[in-house]
Amino acid sequence: MLDFRQVASFIPQIMQELQDSGTQQYESLQVALETLKKSSSQSQELKNRYLRDAQKVTWLVGLPLENPDQVYALPKIKKEYQVAATDGSGFELSRHDLAPGYLINIGRVFLAYTKDSRAELDNVVSTHFAEEDLFTGEKARKTRVKSAHINLIRDQKELGELASLASSKQVDLALVDGSLIRWTLESVEDDFKKNYLKEYLKVLVSFEKAGLALASYISLSNSTEATNFLRIAICPYDPMNCDTCPDLPCNKVDGVLDRSVFAEKLKPGERSVLFESRSKILKEYGQQTIYFFYLHVGSEIARVEVPKYVADEKKLLDQVHGLLYDQAQKGQGYPVSLMEAHEQAVVTMHDKELFLTMLEQELVRQGRKVKRTEKSLSKKRRIV
Repeated sequence: MLDFRQVASFIPQIMQELQDSGTQQYESLQVALETLKKSSSQSQELKNRYLRDAQKVTWLVGLPLENPDQVYALPKIKKEYQVAATDGSGFELSRHDLAPGYLINIGRVFLAYTKDSRAELDNVVSTHFAEEDLFTGEKARKTRVKSAHINLIRDQKELGELASLASSKQVDLALVDGSLIRWTLESVEDDFKKNYLKEYLKVLVSFEKAGLALASYISLSNSTEATNFLRIAICPYDPMNCDTCPDLPCNKVDGVLDRSVFAEKLKPGERSVLFESRSKILKEYGQQTIYFFYLHVGSEIARVEVPKYVADEKKLLDQVHGLLYDQAQKGQGYPVSLMEAHEQAVVTMHDKELFLTMLEQELVRQGRKVKRTEKSLSKKRRIV
């Protein structure tokens, strides 16, 4: 338990640091906004400059497809539409529990705003205790799956369930929580990454073939990809080489989040231009690469990601823009379909304990020895 007498002594220092940081962030934000305005007439020149020197630029840069200062108004919203959404949760059992494995729970939601309005909510549970679920790789390269693998598998199931639900209902908007860019694939084994991408891209293609407006919603994004594009405009050196740069003048916008910039640029209902993410993993997405934009939903600036086919077709892009904004209004600041999908997906510690109890009872019924480690049991009891 924390000694709050000690904690209290740090409060004045914390408050001073927050004040200093806030002042610096405000100044950096003003530089970012001024640079954005000045760079609007030379965005193509800046993009060409970046592409020429990309190997020497250490920042993750989002390239605007148009003038980055441009704003898109809220398109006309359909009075009647249908939306599908999924979200995922679950738990992993450690070596201290009864058996190694993990459980994944995908919440699914279908909402119809039509004359016969209806809502369909359910979830799909899968358990993973077989050897092929617990290991990745083959022979000498065989290793036990870690949290990063399990999270990726859960994300895959979320999107797969969304594809199945959205295509069967022919919805106007298919929504998933989180990013469509599988950033963490960079940290896993090549064999796992290769097999994962093969299946993942198949699912993205199925959305395209069905003509579905697919989008992912990221609340409170900490991305700086759009802001990092402004570093190109600030950099006075030619060619650019971040590793040998003597003073990094582009640090004038260091720490400025994309959402902070667009909170100043966008009014409720408006969106930014599309940006092309330059994440390394997207090189392996081919024609299914991912673009993003920022949307002012009223309560926050959300990052919205869409696959290339949605970005390329104005009708689909406008559907995402308008219907996602409407969903956020119906959810009082957060897309109501995703909110309901989360409620269907959430798995509590009580759920985990109940599952372990069921597993334990079945093991006893079969006459098998049951033993949790003392560490596992200690978390359920307090001695002092």
